[in-house]
Amino acid sequence: MYESLARSPNLASCAGYHKHIERNSRIIIELDGELDDFSSERMSDQIRFYSDWREKFKREIDLKTLDKEELADWKLIDNQISQNLLEYGSIKTYSRDPGTVSLTIAGAIIQPLRAPDFSMDQKQRNVISRLNQVPRAIEQAKKSIQSSSPFLIDNAIGQNENVLGILEHTLPRYFHPGAPNFAEFDKAAKAAAQEVQGYSAWLKSLKASIPSSQADDGWRLGKDLYDKKFALFFQSNLTPEQVLAESELHMKKVREQMLVLAEPMYQKMFSAPLQKPDESEEDRQNRIIGAVLERISTEHPERNQVLQAIKNDLDDARKFVAKTKLVGLNKHMNLRVVPASDFYNWHTFAGLNSAPPLEPHVAADFWVMPISEQMPADKAESLLREYNDYTLKWLVIHEALPGHYIQSERLNAMQPPHRRLLRATFRNEAYVEGWAEYIAQAMMDAGYMQNEPKYTLSMHKIRLRLITNTILDIKMHTTKMTDQEALDLLMKGAFQNAAEAQNKLKRVKLSSCHLPSYYVGMREWQRLRQVQEKLKGKDFDAMQFHNKALDEGPLPVVMLEGLLN
Repeated sequence: MYESLARSPNLASCAGYHKHIERNSRIIIELDGELDDFSSERMSDQIRFYSDWREKFKREIDLKTLDKEELADWKLIDNQISQNLLEYGSIKTYSRDPGTVSLTIAGAIIQPLRAPDFSMDQKQRNVISRLNQVPRAIEQAKKSIQSSSPFLIDNAIGQNENVLGILEHTLPRYFHPGAPNFAEFDKAAKAAAQEVQGYSAWLKSLKASIPSSQADDGWRLGKDLYDKKFALFFQSNLTPEQVLAESELHMKKVREQMLVLAEPMYQKMFSAPLQKPDESEEDRQNRIIGAVLERISTEHPERNQVLQAIKNDLDDARKFVAKTKLVGLNKHMNLRVVPASDFYNWHTFAGLNSAPPLEPHVAADFWVMPISEQMPADKAESLLREYNDYTLKWLVIHEALPGHYIQSERLNAMQPPHRRLLRATFRNEAYVEGWAEYIAQAMMDAGYMQNEPKYTLSMHKIRLRLITNTILDIKMHTTKMTDQEALDLLMKGAFQNAAEAQNKLKRVKLSSCHLPSYYVGMREWQRLRQVQEKLKGKDFDAMQFHNKALDEGPLPVVMLEGLLN
């Protein structure tokens, strides 16, 4: 675990692993001052590293001697080795996505500032050290790029702008003129900025060299690689075809349920008829459900009240969980609801920054995007409508309590520490995201919001988001699904606004397999509970089930059954 982290210093910093001792030389490496190696030679060396470890395990471990927990650890390691060998040997993201280096640099040059136990002087020196390595990293990335696509190139240029923003606006807040490290920082930051600007110019030339007649499909993974990654990513018996078929069928059922919920609200809200001549059933669903969701979205806090609204929802959720005994709560809530800091990646409205697995004492931050007075009124209103009173309640459950925060806190209590590190770093995303969606449904089933139809309909819209995420990811990477077909699916099929749909379209082109993890994971959690309920009968206890499953950490859900029994 420590060696694999040391090979990716930025990931090591995020995990709370700051110093690494080389096995042979015993040299101490300050990982927070190192920047990842992006050379093709390092990628080949990664293949050797993981292949050697696979042989070492095969040679030195007798699986028959392992207990259930050790066997689960080994399976997680073996799967991660397979994922890395597939990535470095076949997928080769580093050779076709020029934004990989930019995204890593953006996180790497601010991550050292978050190290909780370091002095500001040491934090600054680590930032400067990483800045000095930016030219090397970019040069390595340029040599490693073998082919790309206009979309990926444009995204990389956008990532470079983000890096420049961090260099010019964010980092100077931590390096004041006249301070001991300022001159060294200023020199390193200017050199890094010049290198990033040069990288953007190089990327523009690369884009110009691509024939305009060439299809912009370089971001698609393709069916063969997608199937292989899907199997390793989810570690279940499900195939993409099975998940796609189930999700498309489930989408029809959810829309039918939404219509049943929306019709009585529509009659109260509007004078228009429920039926129109020559209107298709799909158009009728879209008209009625869409109108009710639009009206519901107007119920939202003012821009300066969002933080307090989230705190109130968090307190309500905590009281409900304690009352219903759905899952065990921490005696000391080590969670802060705060405006998103400079470290936050602005892809979502809010998110949880949990304590690193090797620094479990650090407070968890529920970061929320500030909606400042400077934000244009139309943009602010669109954002507030998307995260209205009812969607905010789901967001609090998913990200905080009893979703990801409770999940991460129970994981961070795991002993021994090496198991905690292993299961946190090589975590199964379907377990992680599936839990947050499953428990939101369990909250509603237990009476949360007392069957308020506006909340229920909003939750169904969230469910549609999960389903269309899945359909989108599988079809975009394994078929020739067009951008317009994708937008129609999201906007007409799942009632998403144009901005949200465009962001999701961008996201699916930059990743693969992660988007289905919400839906697949939720379904696996639901199936696991059904199995446990059948097994335990009248002795089934929801809190006991949830606590035991969370205490195992983010393993593949199908692996939990044997451990729970």
